Amino acid sequence: MAVGKVKKRQGSKKTKKAWRKTDIQDVEDFLEDKRLEERLGVAFEDRQDHELFTVDTVPDQKGLDKFEDWKKERRNEILKQPPRCYQALLPDSKVPDPISKRNRIRTAEERKHPLLRKKEAERIEKGILKAKDLDRQRNRILDEKRRKSRPAPGDFSKDLWDESNISSALAPELGSEWLEPSVKKHVMINSDLKDKIVRSKLQCKPHNLPAVEVPHPGMSYNPSFDDHINLLKEISDKEQKLIKEDEHIKRVTTLMFKKLPRGVAEAQWIKEMSEGVPVLDPEAAKLDEEDDNDNEYRAINPPTDRDKKKDRKTRRKAIEEKRKQVERQMSKLENKKVSDLYRLRKLKEDISKAEAKSAKLKDKRIALRAKYATKTKRLGRNKFEERETDFNLASELKGNLRSLKPEGNLLADRFVNLQKRNIMEVAARQNPRRAKIKKFFKSSHKMAWEVTPLQRQLHERKKLQRTNHVTLGAK
Repeated sequence: MAVGKVKKRQGSKKTKKAWRKTDIQDVEDFLEDKRLEERLGVAFEDRQDHELFTVDTVPDQKGLDKFEDWKKERRNEILKQPPRCYQALLPDSKVPDPISKRNRIRTAEERKHPLLRKKEAERIEKGILKAKDLDRQRNRILDEKRRKSRPAPGDFSKDLWDESNISSALAPELGSEWLEPSVKKHVMINSDLKDKIVRSKLQCKPHNLPAVEVPHPGMSYNPSFDDHINLLKEISDKEQKLIKEDEHIKRVTTLMFKKLPRGVAEAQWIKEMSEGVPVLDPEAAKLDEEDDNDNEYRAINPPTDRDKKKDRKTRRKAIEEKRKQVERQMSKLENKKVSDLYRLRKLKEDISKAEAKSAKLKDKRIALRAKYATKTKRLGRNKFEERETDFNLASELKGNLRSLKPEGNLLADRFVNLQKRNIMEVAARQNPRRAKIKKFFKSSHKMAWEVTPLQRQLHERKKLQRTNHVTLGAK
């Protein structure tokens, strides 16, 4: 049986579904070629031969010179072109824009009214400028000064850490001792002084410790005998100190109290808690209550009497006595002032002693501040703790690095060093919280002996309800 060409099946074309069955791939390929030619410009069939092909010939010296000149011109043209990094922003299609005239948003200057534009031009001619224009001119002048004062590339004659340059650059009002460091820093940052003052006393190192500390010589892979012994002695002293502190805490807390039986401890606690509380006999308490009931109300102050009223003579004498008391107080005050004049020498001695004491306290504070300058400050909630020193015992020491047991961790060492120099806050290790999963056994999964009678009864009732529901639905 001869196999001929398969005839395409013709169907109805009146629905969209039927049109999808039509093979239009050749049409799509033709249109894609047309679009490519439009993007590249002129179609290939319409181009000349010299635009599509080049003929290679043996160049002579004159041709090489022309080629060199052309290369220079080409290099200059490439330099004038926009950078390659912006090439993705440029249009890559040669298809012209179908809409030649488009609406363009006018600039703010173009949207101004002609009368307003004319008025502003007149004000500029007269020298009347707005505040923002004056600020713009002032900033332009400052930028020009900064640009001129900037050192040339390779010029390292200026000392950035010279304090004389810093003090001369500071404004006179910033040198006042009454200003806080935060105020000076704010003024320097928000003014033109921030470019002049490169390094100041306000911008100091966070810590005086070096970024990489020199390790103990006993930590070497091949240390001397004395260095290794000194290292082990330091570590043992630290351990002994910690053991002594633990024993002290245990001695003053746990071992301080004796173990007593439960009944004796409760009786002792009741006795301690009832200390100072008066305990009366029941009969004596009853007698006290009866006495309280029999007693009548009596006022604290005695009753007044008309005959005992103060007369004029008594009042006059009381007034005279008050006046004499005030006079005596004033005379004592005057006598004290006179005596203070004679105590000037003693006061001078007291003042000199107070000044000496304050100077001594000041020196003590300076020494204390210098002492704590090299210590780690507490930047957060957690306190910095020194890392344990890495060491190897004498039996673990080897003659070469290949067989030596590694100790410590470089990453952990750098991390602790940043915390020690007050660059990072000391943070505790965070453990993620995990929700507690509630576990329980379903009643249907329990064994027969694990189900209570009440649960079995409820289970049978639910089962019966489901059966009745299914039966009623089927009817």
